[in-house]
Amino acid sequence: MKAHRVELGADSYQVVVGTDILDAIPEILPSGPINRIAIVEDAGVPEPARDALENVMGEIAEVRRIAVPGGEQVKSLASVEKVLEMLAQWPLRRSDLVVGFGGGATTDLAGFVASVYQRGVKVCHVPTTLLGQVDAAIGGKTAVNLAGKNMTGTFHQPCLVICDVATTRSLSEDHLRSGLAEVIKYGLCFDSALLSLLRDDALNAFQKDPEAMVSACVRIKAEIVAIDTFDKSVRRHLNYGHTLGHALELATGFEELMHGEAISIGMTFAAEMSLGMGLLSDEEVNLHRQIISGAGLPVSTNVTPETVIPLLTRDKKFRDDQAWVLLEGLQRPFVKIGVPQDAVLAAYAKVSHDG
Repeated sequence: MKAHRVELGADSYQVVVGTDILDAIPEILPSGPINRIAIVEDAGVPEPARDALENVMGEIAEVRRIAVPGGEQVKSLASVEKVLEMLAQWPLRRSDLVVGFGGGATTDLAGFVASVYQRGVKVCHVPTTLLGQVDAAIGGKTAVNLAGKNMTGTFHQPCLVICDVATTRSLSEDHLRSGLAEVIKYGLCFDSALLSLLRDDALNAFQKDPEAMVSACVRIKAEIVAIDTFDKSVRRHLNYGHTLGHALELATGFEELMHGEAISIGMTFAAEMSLGMGLLSDEEVNLHRQIISGAGLPVSTNVTPETVIPLLTRDKKFRDDQAWVLLEGLQRPFVKIGVPQDAVLAAYAKVSHDG
């Protein structure tokens, strides 16, 4: 079991990574008067795991479970209203605790609910997917979707994050591969040693030592969040591949592409754009394609440019012009404001089935 501390002064907390560590939660949960715990749980998590967490949390306080559908569709204002109503009718008090248990969409929803209920209650995240463990549950970003991805949200840091890699054993291979897209992002943008591990067979590398791989990603994200909590500077680099990726998710109704699949296409696109601007070499772009394809993830799409390009302006990072996260060499991300439309279209042609 390894603990990473997100250093945020009074809001600092631990992200604990290990195997079969749910039983340790009562020992490591920050002390305080907690009488009731509301577990917002992904209905897709196997029932034995949900029962196990209820039993563990029952050692601390009275527990109520609130099951929500898994996946991006749960990130809606209707879901927020439903969960808030249940908390208010119980009622959960300001000194109590919300727990987000499931994939990244579930922890996003639970975090948002906790941030607005009675103007803010404590939240603990127990992500059960690889995507949630390496990215979504860490850093205090909460959100639901409106006309675009994550368009309504808050910053609300958890008091604890528990990444029990044993929970990933029940994931389908598709869900594991989707989570690997975010791991690949960390390697391309921040960690050459991690990138080397992923080079030949990312899925096999993860399965050999899931704790080490999750821990490597958590360390990187914890350091970045501590530097840039509110996404003003270096934290924006974590959005490599996400500008196009989110637009593709929106264009396909959050149904045809898993998040990691959309981000994989987005990273390939960002690499092609970087190549077109003379920032990356052909070899570095080919490495993107090799690692992403080797992980069983897509590097191209059949969504037409006429469909997806107009959706780019719905990106929450959009100000007066589009913000792109590009690479000027591996592990050297930066934000580029405004790229000529012809350069965008030329890069998109490289990831289009019709290109």
